[in-house]
Amino acid sequence: LSMATMLRGLIAASIIFLLSECKDSEQPKKDFICSWQGSAPFCVRDPCAKDHTFIADSDDASSPFAGSSGSHCVTGLKRLCCKTAHVKKDIKENCRYRDSCEGYQYVFKAGGSVPFCCTSGTLVW
Repeated sequence: LSMATMLRGLIAASIIFLLSECKDSEQPKKDFICSWQGSAPFCVRDPCAKDHTFIADSDDASSPFAGSSGSHCVTGLKRLCCKTAHVKKDIKENCRYRDSCEGYQYVFKAGGSVPFCCTSGTLVW
C-alpha cells in the first residue's frame, strides 16, 4: 500500500471514531423541563418536539432548566427546547441576552457570553 492510501485510511478511521465516540452523553431529563437538541461535535439545530417551545440557540451552555448542553459544537448550534406546558409568557417578548439577570429569571449562559434571561415567571417548574 502506498503512504497516501494508508494516510487516507487513517483519516477516515479517525473521523469515524470521533463521530461515534464524541457524541454527547444523554442527560437525565426527568428532572428538567427543558432539553438541549443537537449533538456535538457537528451540531445541527434539530427542531423542538411538538409539545416543546424553542427558547434560544447556543453552542456550549448550562441551564438550571436543562443542565449542561454537553460537548462544545465545532460547527453549528444546539437548540434549547422547553416543555410548552411550562412556558407561561411569550419568549420573543420576554427573553433576551442581558448584561445581568438581576430582576430577571436566569435561563442559561454560554461560555464567554452574557446570560440569557427572561421576565420572571416565563418558565415555571
